[in-house]
Amino acid sequence: MDQPDSVTISVTPTIAAKLLIPLLGKLHTSLPDIKLHTLATEAVSDFDRDQVDIAVRLTKKSFPENLEAQLLFRQELIVVASPFLVQ
Repeated sequence: MDQPDSVTISVTPTIAAKLLIPLLGKLHTSLPDIKLHTLATEAVSDFDRDQVDIAVRLTKKSFPENLEAQLLFRQELIVVASPFLVQ
C-alpha cells in the first residue's frame, strides 16, 4: 500500500487541545513527509464529503461496516459542584 502525502484527521475541539496539539511535533518528526490536516469540530464526520481520513470521537454509537473503529481509551466522567448547590 502506498503511503499518503497528506492525512486529514477530524477531532473534537477538546481532543485537539488536550491530545492532538501536544503531539504534533512528535508526529511531524516521526512522519516528516506527510502533511497533517486537522479539522476540529463536534460534527460527526462524513468521510467522503469532508475528505476525512481519520476521525476521533467520544461515542458509543455503532459505525457502518465499511469503517474500522478502535477504542482508544475509556473515559471517566465526574460531576463537580459548589457545596452551596448540593445543600
